[in-house]
Amino acid sequence: MMWGFFAGSPAETDPALSELRSAAQVTIVSKEDAAPLGPMAIGFAINPALALLMRAGIEARPLLIRAGLSEEHTVDFSLRRVPAAAQARFLEYAAEALGDSALGLHLAAAGDPRTIGLIFYVAAAAKTLGEAMELMTRYVSIADECARLNLASRPDGVALEYKFVGLSRHLLTQQSEFALAMAIKAIRCASGREIRPVRVRFAHVRTSDLKDFVRFFGCPVEFNAPSDHLAFSRETLALPLISADPQLLRILRPICEAEAGAAKERAASLRASVESEVHRLLPQGHANIETVAKSLGLSTRTLSRNLAAEGSAFTEIVDELRHTLALQYLKESNLPLAQIAWLLGYGTATSFTHAFRRWAGRPPSTVRSERRGLRERLTAAPARKRHGMAPLLFVSNLVIVCLELLQSTPPDEDSGRGMDASGELGERAHQVVIKRALARTEAG
Repeated sequence: MMWGFFAGSPAETDPALSELRSAAQVTIVSKEDAAPLGPMAIGFAINPALALLMRAGIEARPLLIRAGLSEEHTVDFSLRRVPAAAQARFLEYAAEALGDSALGLHLAAAGDPRTIGLIFYVAAAAKTLGEAMELMTRYVSIADECARLNLASRPDGVALEYKFVGLSRHLLTQQSEFALAMAIKAIRCASGREIRPVRVRFAHVRTSDLKDFVRFFGCPVEFNAPSDHLAFSRETLALPLISADPQLLRILRPICEAEAGAAKERAASLRASVESEVHRLLPQGHANIETVAKSLGLSTRTLSRNLAAEGSAFTEIVDELRHTLALQYLKESNLPLAQIAWLLGYGTATSFTHAFRRWAGRPPSTVRSERRGLRERLTAAPARKRHGMAPLLFVSNLVIVCLELLQSTPPDEDSGRGMDASGELGERAHQVVIKRALARTEAG
């Protein structure tokens, strides 16, 4: 029996049942209210990030609002559903504020897989690790409606492939690293063994904190791969779980079936799907409308018409995505400009530099140097002296935020970015600038 595994003692069956009910209830919060917000997910990654921000003395409220998470959500994210895109954005903003580029991995390494809720309990009740993975694949949408899992047979075993539908790929650095690391944490918890995959792959680029990933997963970790996946040997899949409980599995299966059926797939924006395809195709030099339309099962004419209905155009999406990715890649100090140019689909570094000048008014080397210089100055300043330089630091941050807002993406009503008709920052944009500058200063 598995009750003690959840409640702490075999005799404490009532607390375990209560915990299971809570896990099931997590997935049934205000579905009607949430419908217009797109795919939803349990906010289990947000609470530990909030705790880190608090310990670092960084105010989380501006980051939550910027991510699209209203203040009413701040009570306990692990007990409610939030927009999946908002959770992904918040993890990116928190990682930047904390100066931790591997925040998703670190959160999962220190986290409790039981916070995933019902899907953890049903998988942990399986007989073997292979059966648990099949259950995770079937019911993953209960925890995250954007997540898709697939078990693919490989010559050296099986790969558990991850995909996130309806989320732009450039939002998924922290989210995907958190998801794969938490999956390993759950597998280790349920098996009672230090399970190590044969191989781990991530689709995004990373040049820093690589040792942290190898240390946690215990195997080779590749980045800039075709997909996100965890590869296991067939011997590993046959391992028994110490938490196996056939009776509990019989009880939970109908609940999971009902929940998975109730989690209606919300239509993702076409723009997000196009961005994900463009992101994948850019390094190959094939990010053109014909290739993207074919991969989405549409004609080029239909794709253009449907994007126009959303207020978008293919060329604008490619240009804006390249700008966003360029700013992300420049944070990777070990990534040469020539490689960034290749990742963005440019034939030469010169072509990339010309494009970046058009976006930001400055060459990418200048932006990278400015960021590195500011980071080094702040790092060198003794912590006890930082409060004394707060006014100067605030002014510096105010200038930086203004430049970032004016040089980044086009006006966006939700974030308060952009200029009003008179060519000056609107009142709401002023408020956003002040809040972000204060957040930067407090984080300094």
